[in-house]
Amino acid sequence: MIKKILSSNIIHFVVTRYLGYGIQFLNTLLLAKYLGAYYLGVYGFLTLFLQYLSYGNFGVHYALNFYLSTKKSKELTGLIYSNTIILSGLFSLLIFGAFFFMKFFDIQIFSKYSFDTFYIFIGLIAILQFTNQLFINIYRTYGILWQINFYQLIIPILQIAGFIFFQEEQLLIFIISMTLIGNLIASIVFLIGNPLKFRFKVSSKVIQSIFSKGVNLLIYNISFYLIMLSGRTLVGIFYSVEDMGQYSFGNNLSNAVIMVMGSLSFLFFSKMINKLTSLNSNHDIIQFIEKSRKLYMNLTLIISMLFFIMVPFLVSLLPQYGEAFKIFKILLIAQIIISNSFGYTTLLIAKKKEFSLTEAAIITTVINLLLGGGVLLFDLSIEYIAFATFLSAIYYNIKSVIEGNRITEQFRNIRDLLSYIFPIDLFIILLLMVFSILFDNVLISVFGLLIYTYWNFQELKKISKYGFEKILNKNSLNL
Repeated sequence: MIKKILSSNIIHFVVTRYLGYGIQFLNTLLLAKYLGAYYLGVYGFLTLFLQYLSYGNFGVHYALNFYLSTKKSKELTGLIYSNTIILSGLFSLLIFGAFFFMKFFDIQIFSKYSFDTFYIFIGLIAILQFTNQLFINIYRTYGILWQINFYQLIIPILQIAGFIFFQEEQLLIFIISMTLIGNLIASIVFLIGNPLKFRFKVSSKVIQSIFSKGVNLLIYNISFYLIMLSGRTLVGIFYSVEDMGQYSFGNNLSNAVIMVMGSLSFLFFSKMINKLTSLNSNHDIIQFIEKSRKLYMNLTLIISMLFFIMVPFLVSLLPQYGEAFKIFKILLIAQIIISNSFGYTTLLIAKKKEFSLTEAAIITTVINLLLGGGVLLFDLSIEYIAFATFLSAIYYNIKSVIEGNRITEQFRNIRDLLSYIFPIDLFIILLLMVFSILFDNVLISVFGLLIYTYWNFQELKKISKYGFEKILNKNSLNL
């Protein structure tokens, strides 16, 4: 039994992934301490810009993942891969050309954040990330994980040395440089072990198919990420650099927590797409979603509440970021609510209904921007920007399940649907988490964790057994 656990690819991936997240979480705290609020704000804006730039490949890596997740012939798979590489290369040249043009003509933008000092670095990082995202989707689909593990670890490990020798601006330059070097090393590692062979064979039909599917999936992913990005963007444009530092710190912490669970959804995404694509019976689809959703949401809530309980300790380490920790807790609840649609979002993608998700996410983003505009109009503090995101996330959660229900026909009316989305135990726990923020009392979070564990003890035992079976099953990742 122990030998099976130690030899499990899933265990290797999850342990390495969590180690990487642990290092990243530590790096987030050290960045806050040694960069200071101003340079943390600059770094937060650079990463925000880089995230927008990451969509410059028009979603071809999403399309590649989709096509590889549905069984194709070896020849067609090779053709899709080769043409995806060609498309990605063209988009990379466009990015490089745009930044070279800015440098050559000394065009300065976002001077508040000293952007002209870093945009060549940011452009090169974006191009390397295009390549690495393609390889991550290939390796994930084929169940080859150690290169992905390496990529998750190399950048935060390289960055750690900077905290010993540098502070403020020098540390910021070092962190950006190590991000570039880490992405370059990872690209080389991915190329060496690549399971697919590149052939320079251009097919206009395949390119059109990849581009069309990529754009559709990109619109969905952009709109989804814009729910969280829109808040950061408002802070970056309309608030001070120091406020951007506070908000970025809170946002980074909430992302670090939610990505702990994101590693599991990342790991099984291709498997879930393949499974949901093959299921035709609504009963089977509902059963599969229910099992996956219970596993994901129970673990997400427990992990989130544990981090709520940790906040007073973190505040004692970094008292100057008290506002950021409040933002962290608000955004973490928003992330939980978005995660509450887990399973249904995957179903809509598998059944080629991603446009409905795109529509839901765009409307959610518009709601968030309107609420954020109200915050700006009344000159409220940045924590209200986070609260606007929390309110907007509720709409996204409800709308996503409504769209999924058009396929499963699981709920007869809106009352049944809302009772399913927000059952009494989840509603009370979320309410307790909100109260813990309003009254700044960690004991409320402790009470919530104990109640939730008591209410769901039997369910948690079943989930543990199911998860354990998946870990021991060597074919869990195979399509």
